[in-house]
Parts: sequence; C-alpha cells; structure tokens
Amino acid sequence: MPRQSNPNRIRKLEQQAERIARQLRAARATEAKQTRANDSRRKIIGGALCETHALANRSSEFAKVYVGLLKQHVRPEDRWLFADTFRALLPLSEAATLLAEGETARAAADKAKAEKRAASRPVPEAAE
Repeated sequence: MPRQSNPNRIRKLEQQAERIARQLRAARATEAKQTRANDSRRKIIGGALCETHALANRSSEFAKVYVGLLKQHVRPEDRWLFADTFRALLPLSEAATLLAEGETARAAADKAKAEKRAASRPVPEAAE
C-alpha cells in the first residue's frame, strides 16, 4: 500500500525550499556586488596608471592620445574632474576653452535636474 502524504512534511519541505531560495538570492546578490566592486577597482587603478604615465611623460605620444581620448569621451559637464590634467597636457588657452564649455554644460545640467525635481514635487493646495 502506498504511503499517504503527510501535510506537515510537505509544509516543512516548502519552508526549506523557500529558505534555500532566499539564501541563493543573497549569495547571488553578494557575488554581483563583489563583481561590480572588482570592476570599479580595476577601472580606478587603470585610470590612475594612465593619468600618472601621461603626466610623467607629457610630450609622449601616449599623453597626446590620452588627452585626446579625454576630450572625445568625457562628457562636457564632467570635464572639471580632469581640469588639472587638461591644464597640464594642453596649451592653456585650449584647456581654458574646454573647461569653460564644461562649466556651461554643467550649469545647464544642474538647472535641468533642478527643474525636473521641481516638476515632480506635488503642488500644495491653496487654503481657502
């Protein structure tokens, strides 16, 4: 005769399955977090190495390529982050122009963010 199922046993197994699923989600989240942290660290170290080499060898082809990549790929509103590098590797007038354009873009981005925040706030009702 087949053994009859025990509702308590099934409930206990379901609880174990839920607990294991939670543990699995937590382990995956921890692994993803560590992967992102490692990726960020790798990029920081690589960027620091490139910048250090370019600044130590200002007239090198590498420095020219590096500053060219910065000019091409860094968003104008983020150029201020590289102000010292631009000033060190570019003629002063070119660096000043790039940074001024960047400040204009940064001000516009800040204004757009402020307007977006203001638009998303609920308007208080006027008291009668």
